[in-house]
Amino acid sequence: MKIMFVTPSMRFGGAERVMSILLKEFADLGHDVFLHIMDEDKVIAYELDKKIHISFSKTARFNSFKNIRAFLKELKSQVDNINPDII
Repeated sequence: MKIMFVTPSMRFGGAERVMSILLKEFADLGHDVFLHIMDEDKVIAYELDKKIHISFSKTARFNSFKNIRAFLKELKSQVDNINPDII
C-alpha cells in the first residue's frame, strides 16, 4: 500500500517523534511510505529509514492567499504523482 504523510515540520517535538516511529513501522511492514514536509528549511531532527521517500515544500510560507494557492497546487501535484492509497 502507498501511504503519504504530510506534516508541517520534522523538528524536535513529541508529534514529530511519533511521526518518525509511525513512518518506520509502516516502512518495516513493507508499505511504500512517502513524507511531504511543509518546512522549507529541510530540518529533520529524527533519523528516518532510507526506505521513506521524503519531499519538501517549495511554497510553505502562508503569508498571502497566493502562497496558500501555490502550496495547495504543489501538494495536489505531489498527490497526483504518488497516487497514494491513503494520506
